[in-house]
Amino acid sequence: SLLALARAYVGFAFEHPALWSLIFERPRPGQLPPAYSVRVEQLFALVEHELRRLASVRTAAEIHAAAQALWAG
Repeated sequence: SLLALARAYVGFAFEHPALWSLIFERPRPGQLPPAYSVRVEQLFALVEHELRRLASVRTAAEIHAAAQALWAG
């Protein structure tokens, strides 16, 4: 569920502050490595999937925009 994903996200940040900081707070020069981009896309797809379950009447574009907003924090 979306709530479970949120709890896991926050739990990771609290349990591994150095890793969380490395992932989200450090500037990354140039392009991301392909493997990293694939993992981000997979995680983003999980968020979209959960949003689709909660708001099935919304369009794909609306779901994508909502997922982007959640992902951005």
